[in-house]
Parts: sequence; structure tokens; C-alpha cells
Amino acid sequence: MNILENLKSRALKQAFFIRSGVYFAESLPLQFLENYVVRGEIGLQKVPIDERILVEDVKSLIEKDAENISKGLYPISVLELERPVGHVKNLVKIYLDSINVFLNKKYNRHKEFNKENRRKTEEVPKYYRRNFHNQTYRWLSIKKFS
Repeated sequence: MNILENLKSRALKQAFFIRSGVYFAESLPLQFLENYVVRGEIGLQKVPIDERILVEDVKSLIEKDAENISKGLYPISVLELERPVGHVKNLVKIYLDSINVFLNKKYNRHKEFNKENRRKTEEVPKYYRRNFHNQTYRWLSIKKFS
């Protein structure tokens, strides 16, 4: 690997690490909120993990992604950031919606649909007559955050 390829590879890895760190930081309020709404506890839920293994796994994934971009398997545009205003708007919507998601989870409301979506469920097998992952708008909805 020549010097230019080496620098490009290192820059890609750093971009992935920074992006991953930002997304992780943005997920923390959701984790706090879920723990409070679902369990009535303040703080993060304790999960027995070995942080060293987790960090090594993340590093391995990031290195593989950087390698794949360098090989041209997918474009560098996957690293492009969303426009800040649009990103913040979507993030706020996700945070606000998560309250309903966590309440659905807490009260085991996995078969409730609004009137419009209830009509749609009449045509599908029974297995699909539930919402997946306690989604507020359910899987039948066309409402999206982006």
C-alpha cells in the first residue's frame, strides 16, 4: 500500500469512528428514556458486556467498511452526513416518538392499530396482525421520519 492509499484508508477509518461516536451519543437519551419509561429507573440499564471485545468488534467492522470503500465496493458517499437541520429535526421526531414506543413496550400493546391500519390487517395472516418492535405508527403505516 502506498503512502496516499494508507492516508486515505486512515482518514476513512477516522470518519467512520467519528460518525459511529456521534450516533452512539445520540442513542444515549433514548436508552435513558427507555429505562425510565419502561422500568421506572433513572440511568442506563446495566448490561454485562466486556467493553474491550465490543470496541474490538466495532473497530473490525469499521476497518472492513473502510476497506470496502477503498476497493470501490460501495461509494464514499455512504459517509456523507445529513444536512444538520434535517438531521436534528428527524432526531427530535425520533426522541418524541420513542416515548410512545416505550409506553407500547411497557404495557405490551403489540396488537393495537389505528382505524386505518386495522382495516389493512383484515387482509393479512394473523401473524402480521401485530406491530413489530412496538412501533408507534406500526409496520403498516406509510409515515416515516425521513
